[in-house]
Amino acid sequence: YRAETVDLDVTDGSVSTNGSADYDVGLTVGWAGVDAQDTLISANPASGVVADGVDTSEITVTVRDTYWNRIPGIAGANVVLEVDLTDGATIVQPVDATDLNGDTSGTIASTIAETKTVSVRVNGNPMDNSVGVIFVPGDAAYLTVESDTATPTAGTPFNVTIRAFDQYDNPKVD
Repeated sequence: YRAETVDLDVTDGSVSTNGSADYDVGLTVGWAGVDAQDTLISANPASGVVADGVDTSEITVTVRDTYWNRIPGIAGANVVLEVDLTDGATIVQPVDATDLNGDTSGTIASTIAETKTVSVRVNGNPMDNSVGVIFVPGDAAYLTVESDTATPTAGTPFNVTIRAFDQYDNPKVD
């Protein structure tokens, strides 16, 4: 079930091509069609990506057929990344065709700290696999201070809550 080119030696019992390159017959077995279940998608890194719109995760798609043969030569325009939560997300689509390993890559960035799920379409068809990318808040840019009472009175206990946020209003918790 491998897509490959092999040389065949032929014999009919009296004539043999064994060992003679002059008479070898080349046979090329092509790939089966793109398989939605066996096509893979991965993220690097998959977590800890700062939600600043600049930090990115590389999304790699490995296009395979049903026999796990990697399929080269699929135009980058035919490998389309999609994201479930589009707010704050920036996707750079693959440009290059799939290489000899069946791989092509794009990137994702975000300004919202959350997990974004990235999926892929190949030749217009959705693939079964997806990958999550965890975006985290950037450095603290400002603080908010809130009291549990509208007007605290001297000598009366009250609580104060201080929260830190990054430049895109993502709360910092660490």
